[in-house]
Amino acid sequence: ANAIISTYGDRVFLAGLSDPLLMWYSQTVVDNANSNTIPPQFCAELTFSIDPRGGNITALGLLNQILVVFKQNNIFALQGNGPDAAGNNSDYGDATMITSDVGCINDNSVVITPQGLMFQSAKGIYLLDQSLNLTYIGAPVEAFNNLTITSAVLNDTANQVIFTTIEGTALVYDYFMQQWATWTNHYARDSVMYNNVFCYISSSGQVFMQDQTVFTDNGSPVLLSWTLPNLSFAGLQGYQRVFRMFILGSYKGPHTLNVSVAYDFNDSYSQFTVVTPSSDVSTWGSDTNWGSGPLWGGTYQLYEFRVDFAIQKCTAIRIMVSDNQTSNYSEGYSISSVIFV
Repeated sequence: ANAIISTYGDRVFLAGLSDPLLMWYSQTVVDNANSNTIPPQFCAELTFSIDPRGGNITALGLLNQILVVFKQNNIFALQGNGPDAAGNNSDYGDATMITSDVGCINDNSVVITPQGLMFQSAKGIYLLDQSLNLTYIGAPVEAFNNLTITSAVLNDTANQVIFTTIEGTALVYDYFMQQWATWTNHYARDSVMYNNVFCYISSSGQVFMQDQTVFTDNGSPVLLSWTLPNLSFAGLQGYQRVFRMFILGSYKGPHTLNVSVAYDFNDSYSQFTVVTPSSDVSTWGSDTNWGSGPLWGGTYQLYEFRVDFAIQKCTAIRIMVSDNQTSNYSEGYSISSVIFV
């Protein structure tokens, strides 16, 4: 079986053949005489070879009107409509090399996004944009470069690109906010968007479908954890005095908030605080009878908490915050801002 397959210009392209530099393409899959789609038809003459620079063909991708041919260490671009039904008048020229020092090492990682093609290289996840420029977009998650990516899908309803891995950590890029996140417990062999819902199949053959109204993952709670980088308010190696911080957010359900603090670029946390949000927190308009409460629209308590620092004079400070729930798992909380004094 052919390991690499893509469509381009109403044709099916195959690579990963016995000749690792050879590409085999079909006749057009649309019969222009009657506009009926017909099965792809292949013949031995409809092949061409790619420049050997950069190694063997490792992946294919479609970007605008360009077929992108990935090698281990280089990227090539092919344009044209190909030959007619008799194999004549082909306008496929030699694939042109895109100047770069990276290629694709995993065809399962290639995914089309509104910004361009994202793919995994030996250096991490890169973006080939609409102008064929390369950006190292995966720098924030390069600690996960050793994971084996099994699929890459675009969830445009949530502005997300989801890379699943066999090791169980999914790398999720929000292309609207330009931020990365990780999802745990996603031991995926493959994934797909089905009816605008993200689905994946696990190593054991189970199929999981995302449900945004449930806050458990196959029975296990899904908890939100976030970590700030080392903050040096007085510049690198400069001393600062940080008195306290305030966490501002929204209450979503019963939980406690665990705040851990590390100082002076130390990887180990040395201060721990547990915050218990008051059960008086409610939603505006939550009166049994609308407007019946002493405060018009219902009681409301601001979700804001103060954490005083044990070591005020330091060169850097890092914060990790997570919630803890014991039952009736809910969304817990959301964060709007963190303010330091």
